[in-house]
Amino acid sequence: MEILGDIGKVEEIRECTRGKGLILSIDNNSRSKLWYDTHTNQRGKSLEEFITSDLLLMNEATEIPTFETVRGRSWIDLTL
Repeated sequence: MEILGDIGKVEEIRECTRGKGLILSIDNNSRSKLWYDTHTNQRGKSLEEFITSDLLLMNEATEIPTFETVRGRSWIDLTL
């Protein structure tokens, strides 16, 4: 799964900055109720597991989606 490779890269970056602090802004194209979407997809489940290891999700509940097209809208951009 492509997202697992991406998560691995982010983990490498975190290891390099351990103790210094790090803010991640992620255009992740995954959906999860954890970040206020209407449902959770498989990419969202994978990212949820990574986030809940020891990261803080900084997104706040809002009615304004981070992504919207004529086909739908979602909250797929995260700040960690």
